[in-house]
Amino acid sequence: MIGSVLALGLLGTGAAYVLNYQLIADEGPTAASTVTYFLPIVALTLGIVILEEAISWTLFAGTALVLLGIAISEGRLPGMRRAAERRPVTAIDQGPPDSSSEGG
Repeated sequence: MIGSVLALGLLGTGAAYVLNYQLIADEGPTAASTVTYFLPIVALTLGIVILEEAISWTLFAGTALVLLGIAISEGRLPGMRRAAERRPVTAIDQGPPDSSSEGG
């Protein structure tokens, strides 16, 4: 019993921990956090395949909303840029200062 708990802790949780931090290092925290949004989709798929649960249109609508949310958060839609690709606005980007306010 103790060996089983240790094996699950080290292999299951430990491997997930290492993979999660590797994903954060490689892709960033936004991409790593979107992994959790796939869990309901995987659960639904397993329920349909293994437990032969009923399929309804709401499953497809919910899956589409989840995938759309992931696409938006990752900037994967046409015309959108990922947060990592955006430049912060600085004083240089705002143009030259107004000459009328320099007291000249």
